[in-house]
Amino acid sequence: MNRLLISVVILGLVSITCSSTATPVVVEREGEPDVIMVESDDPEMNAAIQEAQDSLDVFIADLESPRVGQVYFSIKARFPVPGSSGDYEHIWLYDVVYTGDKFTGRIANEPLDVPDLELDQKVSVEREDVSDWMIIEDGVLVGGFTIRVLRDRLSPEEREEFDRGLGFVILDE
Repeated sequence: MNRLLISVVILGLVSITCSSTATPVVVEREGEPDVIMVESDDPEMNAAIQEAQDSLDVFIADLESPRVGQVYFSIKARFPVPGSSGDYEHIWLYDVVYTGDKFTGRIANEPLDVPDLELDQKVSVEREDVSDWMIIEDGVLVGGFTIRVLRDRLSPEEREEFDRGLGFVILDE
């Protein structure tokens, strides 16, 4: 799988911008995935990010020695929004490699609030800046903790439509 798969994920749930907005806001962009704004103190999202951080060694081990059936690896990383006071845009990266204590990958969608980043740009991020990770294994999503939070917030109809377009399965945990 390639960037197209993650674009499908992003088209449904997008990158996340954590800010101090009071309610979730969806920013629609023509020709680009929507961006979902989530409060920086959203307890479910912060728990998902913590779960991703706590299990990052699982992702790294699989990335370094993929098993049969593991066909796609991606991370979501936070990038500071210039001129803000602690706001971040969380963006998926594809073609990920891990060396030492850093991940390197390519930006999977056009950023909204970080003008010095662009689609397909190669970037490196520190381990502590990873806010999610995902692996597609035998057609099933592994990880994707923030994806699951946002998917769970969809109405049953929206969730069904989202799931139809994925190209992989999200099992309820």
